[in-house]
Amino acid sequence: MSPLAGPFAIACVLVAGAGALKASRPTDTANALRAVGVPVGRRGRIAVVRTFGMAEVAAGAVALLTGNAV
Repeated sequence: MSPLAGPFAIACVLVAGAGALKASRPTDTANALRAVGVPVGRRGRIAVVRTFGMAEVAAGAVALLTGNAV
């Protein structure tokens, strides 16, 4: 086992956790996107944030389960 396995696993869990929070509570991130001028309506921003949050959860889980970078 590599000495970097622990930090890699921690990073995977942090990525998946951040994605889960974005998917469950997208409002703050959607407001941040609006503040920087992303030209999408409110519902669209929330949908985009939820979609990318779920993608983060999937990426973190796949990386953790396979032990490879995604």
